[in-house]
Amino acid sequence: MLKGFAKSFHDANKVLFADIYAARDTDYEKATMNSMRLCEETRNAGVDVQCIPQLCDIVKVLSLNVKPDDVVITMGAGDVWKVAYDLVVKLE
Repeated sequence: MLKGFAKSFHDANKVLFADIYAARDTDYEKATMNSMRLCEETRNAGVDVQCIPQLCDIVKVLSLNVKPDDVVITMGAGDVWKVAYDLVVKLE
């Protein structure tokens, strides 16, 4: 399942992963699945990927690299929605 998920990002120009929000995960799931492993599998699938644990740091990276007409998609659980909001505020 992880390899299939990693391959789903194949057409993206760049993928940034934050730490995985693990509210309902078991201790086993938390120990075996983390953002570093996801980054590694995604990189192995040929995707340009960067693991940035903190959401505030993702906003910084995006604000320095996003260009007019770029599409930025945020998805996930927890506070990941704040990335889109904070990015818009920073770019205004």
